[in-house]
Amino acid sequence: SCDVFIANNIDYDLFASKSGYKEYNITIPKEIVEQAKTQLQYRDKQLLFMVSVFKDDEYRKDRTAIPVYNYVLENDLSDFSIKLLADKYYYVVKDRFGKVVFEGDIQ
Repeated sequence: SCDVFIANNIDYDLFASKSGYKEYNITIPKEIVEQAKTQLQYRDKQLLFMVSVFKDDEYRKDRTAIPVYNYVLENDLSDFSIKLLADKYYYVVKDRFGKVVFEGDIQ
C-alpha cells in the first residue's frame, strides 16, 4: 500500500527536473487531424489519438517493443510535450481504430 501512495503523490515535474529529464515536443500535422475528423464525421464523435513513444533502437529492432510512454490526445490537440530521459525516441500515432496515422523520430 505504501508504493501506491508514493506513486500517486509524486510531483512528476519535480521528479523529472531532479532526474535530468529532457522535454520533447511531439506534433501531429494538422492535415492528419483534419483527415481524421473527416473520416469520423467529427460532429458526432470524439476525436482520439493514441501516441506511443518507444526507445528508437528498440523499436527499429522489434516493432512489437513495449512503449516507454503512452498518451491519449483528445479532440483538437495536435501537439504536446513530454519529459523523458535524454535519448533518441520514436513515436507512433494511432487513430481510435488502431490504424497508424503518423510516426516519426523524437530527438
